[in-house]
Amino acid sequence: DHIIRLDRYNPFNSMEEVFKEVVTHVSLKYKKGENKIRIYSSERMKDFDDQPLFFIDGISTFNKSFVLNLAPSDIESVKVFRSSRNIRQFGFLGKNGVVALSTKSKTLSPTSIPNNNVIEFQGFHNPREFYVPKYAVPVKIDKSKPDLRSLIYWNPMITTDIHGKASLLFYNTDNITTIDSKIEGMSLEGIPGVANHKYKILPLLTGALND
Repeated sequence: DHIIRLDRYNPFNSMEEVFKEVVTHVSLKYKKGENKIRIYSSERMKDFDDQPLFFIDGISTFNKSFVLNLAPSDIESVKVFRSSRNIRQFGFLGKNGVVALSTKSKTLSPTSIPNNNVIEFQGFHNPREFYVPKYAVPVKIDKSKPDLRSLIYWNPMITTDIHGKASLLFYNTDNITTIDSKIEGMSLEGIPGVANHKYKILPLLTGALND
């Protein structure tokens, strides 16, 4: 959602000072003998319930003590992910937001972080794209070649409204068949959900009705 480049500021004495002074929407408070880091969610209008997931040069961890003990002079940038649209790529582990730090030295390895029990990500790929006909565009259609797509509609980036609803528009295949649809999603709290729905494609009726 936003990125902070530390080279634009005067040197900081500690990462605590970095989070308190320049990293917006991230709060750091000392409670019950430990520092607590929370990210503010504008959609929920309150802080997330627990601490965020951290990435340091792409290595994931929940070890906030290690993060706070990093040298600010070696930190190149701090990036904060807090909207539901941006944190969904991190799955359940990122349900409380994500703070990604990039270092100048790039020397960190997974074994450098003590007590790090987070499973390493294998990386992310761009969503696959599937052919969708555009019948609304005035082009000549060869009616001798029916539309026999087996996959009718695919959209990995649907966002619902505040009532949890969304509208979709797509064209069916020319097959007279039953369509099995599957919807998968995730709530703002990181809770996954799945739903299935079936509907039938019926033959197009032609002709006129007589009295």
